[in-house]
Amino acid sequence: MTEYHIVRRTAASTAAVNTAVPCNLPIDSTAATAIVSPGGRIKGIVFTLIRTGAEVASESVMGSVRLSGGAIDGGAQDFGFGGQTNGATSTASAQFIPAETRSCNIVLNLNLALTIDVFWNGVDIGTPMGQVELIIEA
Repeated sequence: MTEYHIVRRTAASTAAVNTAVPCNLPIDSTAATAIVSPGGRIKGIVFTLIRTGAEVASESVMGSVRLSGGAIDGGAQDFGFGGQTNGATSTASAQFIPAETRSCNIVLNLNLALTIDVFWNGVDIGTPMGQVELIIEA
């Protein structure tokens, strides 16, 4: 078995909450790049959510990932990944926000499109970005 790691990120997003944000930018480019399934199974999903602008007081958001496209055997799959929150006041500070990892066992159809979308659900946090890593065993 071969293990593949596919990483895509979003642009800094001003999309409203509960709206799909395309997660289609490679880590080394600003040009959207499609994912073609290598087949096999997705064994894990790693998700990172960050704020790229100033923190907003009394905000909170949950991050979710949707995998879809012809590559996903059985149709679209949604995953929740926890969230972030600020208290009643916002304070400028550097924080390390660890990635969240979910185990799964999603069958992939070979050579078909795989789409990743990220959702911010809750109170708008300003200008978030997300990054998703798929761990694929083929």
